[in-house]
Amino acid sequence: MASLTLMGQAPHYLQGSTNPAVSRALLAYVSRLLGLALDVSPFEEAVQTFCTQCDQAMAHDASIQAYVRQLEQGWCFKGGYRWK
Repeated sequence: MASLTLMGQAPHYLQGSTNPAVSRALLAYVSRLLGLALDVSPFEEAVQTFCTQCDQAMAHDASIQAYVRQLEQGWCFKGGYRWK
């Protein structure tokens, strides 16, 4: 295989920010794919900080809260993944 492209999904309303949860998920997937024992635990603090910042931003903006609720109503969780 000459090349491989992997992409991670993040909410479109979070564009423009680095999402450490997506980075962690991609690295964990590549680790499993290649049979590596890659430690992704250093991302944990960054993921928690990012989630806290997103929660705080949403808490102060009713329009964002309503928009996210609207998006979530159109999605359901199956096996840890979001399926429309």
